[in-house]
Amino acid sequence: MAHPYLSEKNFNAGTNAEWDSETDTESKLNVYDYKYLARNYPGVMPYRGAYAPVINLSLGAADAMLAETGDFDTALSGTIHVKFYVYFVNDFTMANADRFTIFALDSAGPVNEVVVDVRYTTAAGYQILAAETSASATVRAATLEFGKWHCVELACAISSGAADGTVDFYLDGYQVSTQLGSLTQAAISQARYGAFNIDATTTTGTVLLGPIWADNARMYPDAERFSYNRLVSLTEQLFVGPGHVETAAILTTGASNDLKLYDTDLGLSAIDETGYKVNLNIAVNTSVEGPILFNRGCYAVLAGTSPRAQVIYVESSEIPGVRGPVHLGEDGVKRWALTG
Repeated sequence: MAHPYLSEKNFNAGTNAEWDSETDTESKLNVYDYKYLARNYPGVMPYRGAYAPVINLSLGAADAMLAETGDFDTALSGTIHVKFYVYFVNDFTMANADRFTIFALDSAGPVNEVVVDVRYTTAAGYQILAAETSASATVRAATLEFGKWHCVELACAISSGAADGTVDFYLDGYQVSTQLGSLTQAAISQARYGAFNIDATTTTGTVLLGPIWADNARMYPDAERFSYNRLVSLTEQLFVGPGHVETAAILTTGASNDLKLYDTDLGLSAIDETGYKVNLNIAVNTSVEGPILFNRGCYAVLAGTSPRAQVIYVESSEIPGVRGPVHLGEDGVKRWALTG
């Protein structure tokens, strides 16, 4: 595992523009900001940052999904690791044996080669599972817990074309059952993320999507969801509400690498492009020392060739009025959403 990842997407532009295409004829997949979520989905916040895609299954059984046709490509005998965060609201209505897919690695067609599904049976209740296809009877399944962000990981050794492919499925850091083996697969040419292959008798349910990564080795669950020391490799909302940044620095030397920190709580959709408080670039100044006050929040914009930066917030200070982000953490984000 090394930066840059094969793929990294986090929705913090407030759109699905990071993906190659979207399929959603029933308009049930929408990217909402945390303020909308606080008003309409009490208790639910984005995994991190200001935005999260929300899928409302009550609007129909048509596919609602995003597709990426480049970043996840894996040749025969190749290896790919995937990690993503997903949240399920406790409002599902599914009939016995109903099932739908939230993530798939596909070969040309598209044909499923690895999937992560949600399934309901009267015997086992709600489960999250990994399998070769959305119709596979051979699965690795765990009980699905509602009302929390789950870290889903896949470690996939794509077959040589013979029955030698394998998949290891991890949920919240722990392997689910044993390895899926003896899989016959074709080369991976696409990834899909959302809710698709939905049975008609699945009539309600709300799914929130979080950030997603792909790489050549396991990435593991985040050590901290909210941290005072942030390594940034993609444009994102670092925190919302008032707080001070202690220091910021560009860590890479790629052409035209640039880091701007804006004082906003809703990303570029809510700011003047020239309104940054910090502007670092590889040619002139690569770091800055604070404390630097952000009144509404800190939004980091990275540009250039495979950029990576570090932003450290004030954690404690003896200087009057200087303090770290007041609303860091899920409860704090909710407070700022309703009062800020």
